[in-house]
Amino acid sequence: MEFRDIALGDKKWIDSLLRASDYDSADYNFTVMFIWREIINTNVARHKDLLLVRFAEKKKYEKPFVQNGCGNCDKIENPIALVSNMKPAPDGEEADVKHAYYLFPAGKGNDEELKESIDQIVADSEKLGAHVVLVGVLDKQVEFLQRYYPGKFDYQKYRNNFDYVYNASDLLTLKGKKYQSKRNFISRFKRAQNWLYEEITDANIGDCSAMNTEWCKKYGCSHNPSLFAEGCSVKMAIKYYKELGLKGGLLRLDGNVVAFTLGEMTNSNTFLVHIEKAFADVAGAYPTINYEFLQHNASLGFSFVNREDDTGDEGLRKSKTDYHPVKMIEKTVVTLKGHKLEIIPE
Repeated sequence: MEFRDIALGDKKWIDSLLRASDYDSADYNFTVMFIWREIINTNVARHKDLLLVRFAEKKKYEKPFVQNGCGNCDKIENPIALVSNMKPAPDGEEADVKHAYYLFPAGKGNDEELKESIDQIVADSEKLGAHVVLVGVLDKQVEFLQRYYPGKFDYQKYRNNFDYVYNASDLLTLKGKKYQSKRNFISRFKRAQNWLYEEITDANIGDCSAMNTEWCKKYGCSHNPSLFAEGCSVKMAIKYYKELGLKGGLLRLDGNVVAFTLGEMTNSNTFLVHIEKAFADVAGAYPTINYEFLQHNASLGFSFVNREDDTGDEGLRKSKTDYHPVKMIEKTVVTLKGHKLEIIPE
């Protein structure tokens, strides 16, 4: 079993195994794995009918920041540091790779095959000279590990990585007092006679790319690791939106794009919103793109909307909480006994 870089050509077989496992977390989605591949170096392998995913840390570090827009995402050399708050090594020095990051295997395997895959993951991390870390581990996966590997691992709930899941009917209707402020913002936005919603197509996807670059310049992506990483993932989603099968919508005000969003159906009843961008100084742009996008895709028949995690950002946490999720998909970081990650608060 050998890990290699994920590629667009992997979508068909990976999607097939992800559907078979039916995990409801946004982490188990090809688009997420692919658009973040330059940030977290997504590697994949297959063991029988199980998908194994590794987020590999490169040995050399370079400064990831540039002074314009999102920069050259292909040149990022310190991916794990960008998304985990680990401190990068000084320029030109070797990184001390202490951990190797993996997802719990996904696919059609039985318990014995799952155990084989876990053992191969541990062996792979040892080959790298690193401690194994399983990230985004769901509750039923934790139960599996505790049952078959008693005393081998430590378990840390990681709130920053919890997915927000909403009843589709709530977001489609915005009924009741709890959504009053959302309705007010949308009404304020729509009182402008020069607003327009458009489905994203080849004809206007370039406008979304230009807006993303402008957004990054405006909000300082070049000086903020998390925003820089996010900007690069958005750039990849825009570039490959058709190949990834994404649905998209945008808002114009006075002819200019002020918000856009991209998402997809992940299973028979859940719509996953990957990206939602708007200029914060355009009052009502965020709630309006959220509302209009779901309205224009309601015919897909989804019952739930997954808006992914908040990465620990206080603004995102408040925004996503204000939409009143019906549940949170809790996730755990699993490490070898005695090797808990310091970045996760107890």
